Amino acid sequence: MTARMRICLIASLYDHACKGGAERQTMAQAAGFAEAGHVVHVVTLAEPGQADSVYDTAGGVTVHRIRLRNLYFPFGSAKRGEWMRKAWHAIDVYNPAMARALRDVLRGIAPDIVITHKLQGFSVSAWRECTRLGMCLVHALHDHELVCPATAMTRGDRLCETPCGSCSTLSGARHALAPRPFAVIGPSHSIIERHLRFGWFRDVQRTAVIPNALPLDWPPPQPRERCGVPLRVGFIGRVEAAKGTDTLLDAVAMLPPGAVHLRIAGDGDATEMAALRDRYRNDPHVEFLGPVRARDFYPDIDLLVVPSRAHESFCNVVVEAASLGIPAIVSDRGALPERLGDGRYGWCFPAGDAPALALLLAACVADPARVLQTGQRAIETRAQHQFPAMIDLYLRTLQGWLQEHRGAACA
Repeated sequence: MTARMRICLIASLYDHACKGGAERQTMAQAAGFAEAGHVVHVVTLAEPGQADSVYDTAGGVTVHRIRLRNLYFPFGSAKRGEWMRKAWHAIDVYNPAMARALRDVLRGIAPDIVITHKLQGFSVSAWRECTRLGMCLVHALHDHELVCPATAMTRGDRLCETPCGSCSTLSGARHALAPRPFAVIGPSHSIIERHLRFGWFRDVQRTAVIPNALPLDWPPPQPRERCGVPLRVGFIGRVEAAKGTDTLLDAVAMLPPGAVHLRIAGDGDATEMAALRDRYRNDPHVEFLGPVRARDFYPDIDLLVVPSRAHESFCNVVVEAASLGIPAIVSDRGALPERLGDGRYGWCFPAGDAPALALLLAACVADPARVLQTGQRAIETRAQHQFPAMIDLYLRTLQGWLQEHRGAACA
């Protein structure tokens, strides 16, 4: 049991309508810290048109909403002009107005430790305020937002191996203005190594890899005696080139007709989705399901495919599927190969290589028993991604860093 701490989490989105993997993990983390007996505050952005406010959640977390001091609220479907977007991102490199607003909140909370999750809207000025106030500052990586404003380091179907010109300018200015956190946490080795490669956190002595957790109410695996005929292949996520959906569709088209039944869950650009649905409307073995809850999707597939071109920082869907006994074929981008346990829980192919993916799919069709066996092994991953284990590891790591920080302050 760790000593009781006052913990403050700073995140762009928290309990907002739009939630991704980072937001779900942040909310689960806050709830877990509070349930473990710690005093937990979350500082997040107010919804458009709302004023600064404070409220308590049923789980014992105090949420502070701060009105965004920038040109517009960036998390939504509204399209902005190029110059408006450029101006927004320039302000978001280091936003002194947000720093002033955050300073008052932090003084009122007086946390022992601050964990910054997503900084869009707050900017690295949040780090400056934490260090000025002498707080133990930990940054939790979720994506590439410090390097790339779009967070994924992709442009359409093109992967950016290094930051482009505009991203280099913004990232360089952000890096020059940002004080260094006391420690950094990432959900994978890949995301930490990539930030080091691009010049971030090289002088931070404390780093830790703490994987994302399964939802607390995640269902148990169900017995699987056989695969479907045809083999049921699934994709769940954003339907777009950056996620490799086109690679998957091209690979399936290379197989004999009806060799697999492909189920695609998720949404994308309305025009692109309409074109895909029209293209495959006469193929009974390709289904576009639209948005579907993950727990409702997995029982109807035998094999998950994650063909992303982007350097994924973790990929929750592979862990979710594995915990239910469903193996995965993944691309070789980012942290995806880390999820396979050196090939024990699935197979890997070069991103964008549709023929290579088609070969793997054909091998799975030819040997469904191997798919079942690999899925059974994948259930092993469930133990290491249990929610209580993640919270315990997080708290023990934070407690150790806090003691080190206090020792350094007294030295």
